[in-house]
Amino acid sequence: MPFTLGGDWVETPKERPPGPFKIHKERRRQKIVTRITRLPLFDDEIKELAKSLRHSFACGGSVKEGAIELQGDFADKAKELVKDYLRKIQ
Repeated sequence: MPFTLGGDWVETPKERPPGPFKIHKERRRQKIVTRITRLPLFDDEIKELAKSLRHSFACGGSVKEGAIELQGDFADKAKELVKDYLRKIQ
C-alpha cells in the first residue's frame, strides 16, 4: 500500500508469497486451461515466466491476479520448467 513520506509517494516492497506453487487444470467451455498459482515470485518475474512458458509451449496465456493461465494441458511439462526457473533465480 502506498504512503507519503515528506510529501512524496512511497510504495512498500511486496514480499514473496510463502509455500510451494500449485499447478492444476480447469475445464472452460470444452477447453483445458493450465493454471499455476502461489508462485514465490514478484509481479515482473511472473510475467517473465509466463512469457517463457507461452513461448516454450507455443500456446496462448495470461497473468491474472498473480497466477499464470496457459491455454492447453501443460501441467506436467510446466512443472519442470517452473522448477528450473525457480532454481535459476535463487
